[in-house]
Amino acid sequence: MRKTVSLNARGKCIFAHCAIFLFGAAAAWYDLFITSTGRVPALLGRPIGLVETISSLAVSLGRNGLGDMLSRLRSRDFVLAFLLFAAVCFFGELCFQGRKREAVRKQILRLLPAILVLFALLWGSLRLNTTSLFAWGHYIRGNHGYPLLGSARITRRDEFAIWTPMALSQEALGWPGINPLIGSGTDVTWLSMGGLPAWNAAQIFKPLYWGFLLLGSEKGLSFLTVNRGILLFAVSYAAAMRYTHRNKSMSIAAGFLLTLAPMVQWFISQSIAEVLIFSQGMVLSVDALLKSSTTRGRILCGLLTGWLLGCFVMIGYPAWLIPAMYLVIGSWIYLFVQPAVQQKRQKLACLLTGLLPSLVMLGIIIYGSWDTLQAVRNSAYPGSRLITGGLKDSSQITGGLWNPAYKIGLASLFFPLENMDMNASNYVDASVFLTFAPAGFALSVYHQIREKKADILALIMTGILGLFWLFTFVSLPAWLCKITLLSQCSRPVFPIQLCELLLLIRSRANGGIRNPRLAAGAILGSAALNLGCILYFGIPQLSAPRIILLAVLYLFLFSLIYTDVQGIGMRFLAFSLCCTVFLAGGFVNPIQQGLEMLDDFDLVSTLKSIPDEPDDLYAMEGGFPPSNVPLLAGKHCINTDQPYADLNRWDPIDPERIHSDVFNRLAHVAVTLAEPGEESEFREEGNYIILRLTRADLYALGVNYLISPREELENAVIVARSDADGLNIWKLNGP
Repeated sequence: MRKTVSLNARGKCIFAHCAIFLFGAAAAWYDLFITSTGRVPALLGRPIGLVETISSLAVSLGRNGLGDMLSRLRSRDFVLAFLLFAAVCFFGELCFQGRKREAVRKQILRLLPAILVLFALLWGSLRLNTTSLFAWGHYIRGNHGYPLLGSARITRRDEFAIWTPMALSQEALGWPGINPLIGSGTDVTWLSMGGLPAWNAAQIFKPLYWGFLLLGSEKGLSFLTVNRGILLFAVSYAAAMRYTHRNKSMSIAAGFLLTLAPMVQWFISQSIAEVLIFSQGMVLSVDALLKSSTTRGRILCGLLTGWLLGCFVMIGYPAWLIPAMYLVIGSWIYLFVQPAVQQKRQKLACLLTGLLPSLVMLGIIIYGSWDTLQAVRNSAYPGSRLITGGLKDSSQITGGLWNPAYKIGLASLFFPLENMDMNASNYVDASVFLTFAPAGFALSVYHQIREKKADILALIMTGILGLFWLFTFVSLPAWLCKITLLSQCSRPVFPIQLCELLLLIRSRANGGIRNPRLAAGAILGSAALNLGCILYFGIPQLSAPRIILLAVLYLFLFSLIYTDVQGIGMRFLAFSLCCTVFLAGGFVNPIQQGLEMLDDFDLVSTLKSIPDEPDDLYAMEGGFPPSNVPLLAGKHCINTDQPYADLNRWDPIDPERIHSDVFNRLAHVAVTLAEPGEESEFREEGNYIILRLTRADLYALGVNYLISPREELENAVIVARSDADGLNIWKLNGP
């Protein structure tokens, strides 16, 4: 008998294939657009909207010339875009096809660890990395070229202009624990979110930096960037397999939603990936300890937990660490209260025993860096900052309903497409996790009411979610904030969205809403809430076509989330979530090869040509980020970024510390040489220390080289000229 296919089934099949094709086409288009605009920032005058109508698109291309746009791309770019399209379609078909592909899916999952290891080795051997070092071309000139893929973004200054130059300067000095090129000699243990690679005891807890010490900066940077992504996906998938009761589809979605989240990708240089890796790793290791049947296994798991705790603490950025620790402790409580866990006292003893060596080692490291930590604690910024929450702290808190950083939602899809060179919007601070709130909370409540059974983990996460929402809107007593460490939580959006995301993955793994009317109401209500928040906050450059696209996407994705689909439907939901977050976060960071571009920058090569003397000290007229260029050349500069409060450094020009409130902070430093007859000036503006210094001030500080566009300077001689940048390097012969 001939097998027939119902119209409904055939319609679903056609719909799924169309959706897969559109996601693949969108990925290829994103790649081509970002590649072309990354090379020619003002290519079309303004970014092309993703869903402009055919007529407006034709007008746009007619005015600017399709041939001109295509001429900016190489044949290799089209080949890579096609491969990306094919990969997305293959992934979609693999998810969509039912039992026909079950064996293939199982084999891929079985081989996934080996595939990831081979990918990491290939990535490292090709010396690839995801830094934005080419963005230096916006500040210093040279034959700098372009990344292999994507666009180097000037908004990523914490990465290419601070952390990377400081890390590269370490290799030139042999990876010291105290870097004499930064400040007046800086302890690099805690510097700049996660510290720097160095031969010191702290590296025990910094495994992602081991490549620097063993293989050098180029391959170390390569392995750092690839291992961040691989490890974050692996631990996120493994953790989700536990809290979704081994639902593979939603676990893969969790891996993508965390690894490629816009907040993770835009903030990648601030160690947010490491926070998620080590926090989830601690939960997994305690889970393994509780399931272990031998004392030896429990102690080994305890030792692993202690080491992961050390890695977590050494990131050294309270705004990420404290909220993440709330989630870790909440997860530990959930694991310990499970009825199936036996011998709880013995297992707790094994855990504490395993933690002890790492706690001792952390104590030794902290003792060795005590002076640095005290300097930070006693600084005007960030040491004196005390956040008590509420609307009065809105200027210090990144998050909350008054700030678009929270409910920006799917609007972050467009951030990688924006012309970052021409737009002043701070997409880094506005980046978010894609949580599809309030779906997670709504489904959690629905399942608990329907099953008449409390979900302990969901209740714990809801409690943490409520705490940080309370902190966001209500000012709490200072003593309570200090005790709970909330006084250092300047980004409550981080734990809020992590809780929402965990609730979404866990609740959706249990199924959707079975009542069609209730599901329809939830779909329309959630889509309206999210789109309403986006419209209310007025996201930059959100045109009418983009609003239409967001409305369609919200309805499509919330339909998959709330509808009680299983099997193929669940896999298609996971595919859609993975592709959506891939478009929002996968195109944020460029891919480039090696570090050769640094030698092509004219100012860097000019500075390297000047012979080094032990007491040489440079000053550079101007401010951040060009003031950090001397680090790339291995030169000591007085106005390289000040990573810690260092009052002694400025005592020669302010011996009575009248202006200590200016210098006593973490800050960028901008220097201007005063004209004859002008007096010194010291002031602070936001994250900047603004200095107008006389020649006598420079002499008192020990500066003997000045990098400046000046063509004339009394009692000084030009020793080198950076023609491309219009800068002269002056050798000063006294005050």
